[in-house]
This record gives sequence, structure tokens and C-alpha cells, in this order.
Amino acid sequence: MKQNGAAVRVLIVQDEGLGPPALDRILGPMQRDLVRVESVPEARELMRSSTFDLIVADSGRIRGVLDALFAFVGLFSLGGVVLDANEAPLVASGLPRDQVIGRRFVDLPWFEHSAVERARITAAITAAGHGESVRLETQIWSTRGELRWIDASFLPLRDQAGAITHVVGSGVDITPRKRAQDALAASEARLAEAQRVAQIGSWEWTVAEDRVRWSDQLYDIYGLAKTAFVPTYEGFLTRVVPEDVEHTRAVIGAALKSISPFVYDHRIRRPDGSVRMLHTRGEVIAGADGKAARLVGSCWDVTDRWQATSELERSVSTLTAILEATADGILVGDQMGKVAAVNRRFLAMWRLPSDIGPAARFASSPKACGTSWSSPTASWPRSPSCMATSTARGSTSSDSETAASSSGTRCPKEWAM
Repeated sequence: MKQNGAAVRVLIVQDEGLGPPALDRILGPMQRDLVRVESVPEARELMRSSTFDLIVADSGRIRGVLDALFAFVGLFSLGGVVLDANEAPLVASGLPRDQVIGRRFVDLPWFEHSAVERARITAAITAAGHGESVRLETQIWSTRGELRWIDASFLPLRDQAGAITHVVGSGVDITPRKRAQDALAASEARLAEAQRVAQIGSWEWTVAEDRVRWSDQLYDIYGLAKTAFVPTYEGFLTRVVPEDVEHTRAVIGAALKSISPFVYDHRIRRPDGSVRMLHTRGEVIAGADGKAARLVGSCWDVTDRWQATSELERSVSTLTAILEATADGILVGDQMGKVAAVNRRFLAMWRLPSDIGPAARFASSPKACGTSWSSPTASWPRSPSCMATSTARGSTSSDSETAASSSGTRCPKEWAM
């Protein structure tokens, strides 16, 4: 206490530190003469020429900085008691400061929802108190009635002698990021399932780095395990059957040059020796320099369709060979008046143009042939004038087709095409 009612002269040094100044608690209502400096060196210089009754450190500046952060910052005792905190966690949780300071961190309402999370946080603070740096993702229960994800870390705070005196905790609310990740994971799962059902795989090729990414389904289509094959452009070509490599190079090369979409089919050979037919569609994405930077696309396993088409082509080829090998003239037509099949022998016998073939239309009543052709289905009534000297040996396999054969009767060329 100063005599004669003189004011207590106080030197306040702007320095780091957490917590409000204890000036009011120390001096009470005493009159004060406050002198402020911005740094310790400035304070030392001033003390050479002046005397002060009390020297305190003002944490107002660092407090303002901490409270402006969106991150959660707290100072804990080694036992996990909250000694101080910035405004961010208080605002986010809706808890007043006096319900947080002085309580064990894990006893706060944030962790009431989970004994597991309380144990994890307790272990993290204990580890930091022993000199470890700990980082983990945890969930807290907001007073607004929702769980929030926090990316938290706990670090030891040491004094000038190196002894650990406190634990500093910090955290960032990553709930939006976690929700976006969950939504992305769900979307990718749906895409993977759709690709599996449709037998479609997707791919992406970064040209400059020759880095290729395949979807899981594309690995399945190729019959390859991720651990056994690292996709590259040349590696992909080794899976293409040799007869299709040149065409594949040409299609992709042209797309790279013209920066244009491309579509083509090619065959691949699996490690077990089986061959699959893929229908590929791709898009070329240009970089800032206008050159091809990336290719993205998809491959559809159309092996079943390809095999069915090949089998159908073989059947048609066989039937065509049989039709041409017979000595009879054969015409197969439908009720719509279109030619389904005709052999050259029939065209020669009836002296018809050689360009008459499947899908050609013919008159139901050629003038010179009487009224019409003979039809077992009664769709074409019998023509006495055309069939008089011919042997009808046609038959139908359904109500929509009629087969007729001739031993050589001549019929004029009045055909409607």
C-alpha cells in the first residue's frame, strides 16, 4: 500500500499468455497509473529510467487472436481440467464459459453420448502430458442436438526448463467434410454396384504422367487383381489381342490428335486365356495448352452379345450355303410382301434381276402370272398361269413366312420393288 494516497504505478507488458489479467483481483479499487509497452525489450528500456510498483503481462492481444480463430483452442492441466479456452468451442457448443472452465474436459456435455470417446480423449490428454503429440478424429455432442466431427490434437506445453506443465488442445470442426466424404462413398458404392450389374468399367488416363486409374469392375472385366497389375497405356495394350492392337492405337491416336470423343470395339485376353469383347467410349480433355491432358471413358463387356451375333452370322452363312447348294429355286417371303431369302437358282429360273434380295418387295398379283403366288397360308391364292408347269414344294415354318420352289417355269419381271 502506497503512502500519502499516491497511485500505484503499474507497467503492463504485451506478451504471450492465456487468461485475463488479474489486475482487478490484485489491486481492487485502488487508483492506477497504467503505462503500456509493446514488448519486453521496450519494458526493460523504460525500467532503466522509471520505477514501477507492479509489473504484469497483458494477454489481451493474444486473447483477441485466439478468439478470432475458427479452430477450437484449450489449455488443460495434466489431469485434463480445462483451464482456459477461446471463444470458438463455446460458440459452437452453446455452453457458457463458466460451465466449461474448471471442469474435466471429458466430463463436459460434449462427450456424454459415448464412453468410448471419453476414454479416447482421456488417453490422448494423458499421452500429451507424457510428452507425446496426439492427433485423432472424434465426435462431440452439440447442445443443438447433433453429433459433430472434430479433428483434434493434443500437445505438451513446457516451461523454460523443459518440464511439461500443461496440455494444449486444438480442434477443427470437419463435419461438412465428413458428410461430403460419406456422400461420396455412398455414391461410389452405388456406381460400383451399377457397373457390376451392367458389366461396365470406367477408366481415366493422365497422358503426361502415363497414370491410369481403373474402377474395380474394370479389373474384374479383365480378370486381373489390383495387386497383380498396375495399369498403364502400354500395359493395357498388352491385354488387347494382337489382331486388335493396331486398330486400338489408331483410334486413340486420332482422338488425342483431334481432341475428340471416340468409340470402338476391341478384344482382350484374360490371364486364363478367355477372350472378351469390349465396347469402349472415351472423351479427351484438353489442358491449358490446348493439348490432350486426360482421357476418361468406360468399357462395356459385350461378349455375350458378340458371341450371339457371331453365332447368328454363322447360322445365316450356313443356311445361305444350303440355299445356294440346292438345285431347286427357293424364295422365302413374308405376309408383308417382302423377300426374306432367295437363292440365285430361283432368280435364274424366273429370269429375275440379280439385285432382288432380302427386304425387296414383290407384287402380290404379277400381271403375267395370273392372280398371285401359291401360299400354304392362303395369304397368296394359287396362280394357275404361273404354277401350271411348276412343281410347288414350298413350306412355311410360321404364319409369317412362305417358301416356294420352282423347277424352271418362266415368269415375267413385273416385280414391285
